[in-house]
Amino acid sequence: MSNRGSSLFTNSIQMSNKIEINEQSIVIGCNYHTTWQKHSAMRFVLKEINGDQARLITRRTGKDFWTKTSDLIFIMTGHNISKAVNLIRAIK
Repeated sequence: MSNRGSSLFTNSIQMSNKIEINEQSIVIGCNYHTTWQKHSAMRFVLKEINGDQARLITRRTGKDFWTKTSDLIFIMTGHNISKAVNLIRAIK
């Protein structure tokens, strides 16, 4: 499952200060789909990274689980991109 091509955005967005956001971006606190999910409407929030494992939490029920970081697909919406840029700027 992927939302590639279904967004108003192309493969990546480069912000003026050289922050590039794309579907492979990993930013704790942002929204993701996974490669294995059955329902395209489901979104998960990235809570933690430990090696090649990512801890996600469901937005609706709050349940959390682990999956491979390679399963993550950053959701390319304006709100999620803006959130990622703000979070990245906050840690620099």
